[in-house]
Amino acid sequence: KSSRFRGKTTREVLGMDNVTPMSVTRAYRIVSHLSTFFRWAHRHGYTPEDISTGLYAPKRRGIRKNEERDVYSQEDLEQMLNSPIFRGEESLDRPENFWIPLIALYSGMRLSEVCQLFTNDIVNVTQSVDEKIPCFDVNDREDKVLKNPSSRRIIPIHPDLIKIGFLDYVTAVKEKGLPRLWMHLTRREDSYGKQFSSYFQRFNRKFITDNPKKVFHSFRHMFGNQLKQAGVRTEIISEFLGHIHGSISLDRYSRAFNPGILLNSIKEVKFGLPVNQLAEVASCFLKLIGSGGLFQVETEIPL
Repeated sequence: KSSRFRGKTTREVLGMDNVTPMSVTRAYRIVSHLSTFFRWAHRHGYTPEDISTGLYAPKRRGIRKNEERDVYSQEDLEQMLNSPIFRGEESLDRPENFWIPLIALYSGMRLSEVCQLFTNDIVNVTQSVDEKIPCFDVNDREDKVLKNPSSRRIIPIHPDLIKIGFLDYVTAVKEKGLPRLWMHLTRREDSYGKQFSSYFQRFNRKFITDNPKKVFHSFRHMFGNQLKQAGVRTEIISEFLGHIHGSISLDRYSRAFNPGILLNSIKEVKFGLPVNQLAEVASCFLKLIGSGGLFQVETEIPL
């Protein structure tokens, strides 16, 4: 994509200085997709042999999985909250910039899962005759895509998100007749997350940290670590994160955890965020929605 490489051969590019290669993870992803295409071409008679053979090999891990990314620290969160967006000084016409990181922090959801939320994915699950629990319904209905079947799950909405005003935001978007929570995000490469991911990478490095191992996925790690340190059972943590339990008794013969159990567990996630301050910023989105000054859809998200 860089103009530096246009018109140059691969050998010429390799001879250039100050060229940062793509990450190993991205390279493997590209080769994996290419292998899938070649196998499809062979199965359907477009090529006489399967030229994907030997092209792709599982990536070798030199470090443990839990060392690939770092958890955000409390200081990192403070850096984020001191940015103009979370002080209500910038991007008030971009509610996704404010809400998506907070939802990931308090739910452990993947970036793509948060970015593709529809308004009808915010549901009230009946706990008893007198109690209904507001939840995220993580699903692959409509044009949504999930990583695997175990990603389908119900996650109670953390009380701090409710105090900040998330449910009020959902109600306001519904009243406008809009189908999705983040109408500025467009679907690219089979995902609503690509556009926001590009934005967050810039925001992360500018306002939060220059540690390359701290990325959006660090919110998910931080959430899971909070549950673990609070002594929450492993199988409950797995259900929150959309992982299989690894036990045939739980994966095949057991139903999902009662939402009341999940709610009690998620209350153990405590970050000490300035809820009242964030609620004031969140109220600005409601005023903009009410005045019709929100969701003038554009194709790019400025920083």
